[in-house]
Amino acid sequence: MHFGKSTRGAAALLTLGLTLAAAATTAQAAPQWYNGVSVQSTIYNPCLRSTEVGAVARAGYRIDPATTRAGDVFYGHAEFGAATYVGGGCSNIDQAAELDVVLPPGVRLAIDAKHRVQCFYADNSSGGQTDPKCPTKAINGVYGPQFTHGDGGGAWDMPPGREYEVVFPLVSTRALKGPAGGPCPQTLNDLSIDKQRDCLLIALHVADGTDDPWLLPNEQMIIAPGAGGRATLKAPRTVRLARLRTKGLAVTLKVPKAGGKATVTLRQGKRTVGRLTRRHLRKDKVTLRVRLSEAGRARLRHGAKLTVVVKLTKPKATLRASVAAKP
Repeated sequence: MHFGKSTRGAAALLTLGLTLAAAATTAQAAPQWYNGVSVQSTIYNPCLRSTEVGAVARAGYRIDPATTRAGDVFYGHAEFGAATYVGGGCSNIDQAAELDVVLPPGVRLAIDAKHRVQCFYADNSSGGQTDPKCPTKAINGVYGPQFTHGDGGGAWDMPPGREYEVVFPLVSTRALKGPAGGPCPQTLNDLSIDKQRDCLLIALHVADGTDDPWLLPNEQMIIAPGAGGRATLKAPRTVRLARLRTKGLAVTLKVPKAGGKATVTLRQGKRTVGRLTRRHLRKDKVTLRVRLSEAGRARLRHGAKLTVVVKLTKPKATLRASVAAKP
């Protein structure tokens, strides 16, 4: 990787994420990065009497368009770096930056033990490597959550030729429409007075010894709607009677909200032959096994048509499935 003091050099500055961020998350072929246009600052170099590229930044996010939905964890990232020293190369003082992440309504950070912040850096043409000073959490910034260089609150030191990538987990409670959701804020004034659209923005405050500019790269995000609160039930169409009498019947629920209660009833006509109640359900798939009662085992000695009835509290719903018990 080579950093030049020109627009072409600035473009070369932002190539790290395409190689490292893909390795930062799980090795899947379908998820891909969607990156916005890079933005840059300029610095006047009095030594050369010329204007040079100062710092460069870009925002992006990673999803699988076919499977990522509202409620799923996905990743955003910020890529940023410097092409020259403070004051345009007339000193050997590094530029520095503070990194704020500006999120649209309904989108939040999803940092936990499974989904961590990940950081990488590269210098000039060297290969990228993991940054040991990656923060484990965000603090309150000026315009949104702020990632400092380490958890001690330090700024990101940007010597000429260095590029950083900060990868952070996100989750959205709603569908995101991308360009259909409206234009992204372009200035600090827009951030203060305009409604935030379906955009991921990076607010990078650069200390360059001249203008100390804010760079505001963005990328419009598209996330498919979630399950819409719809729960589902999956049960086998047939079951051997001997297995039903000894093992019970396993059914699988897809639960969009955690914390609710499910009551599973196994019926033969109007008679209840088995029942199970499970509280504090976790989100997503839950497998429950309802066993026959003593009266049910006594009653079911031959083949029978059964009905599984599931009553949920979160969301409030009643689900049904038919099962044939065969000898």
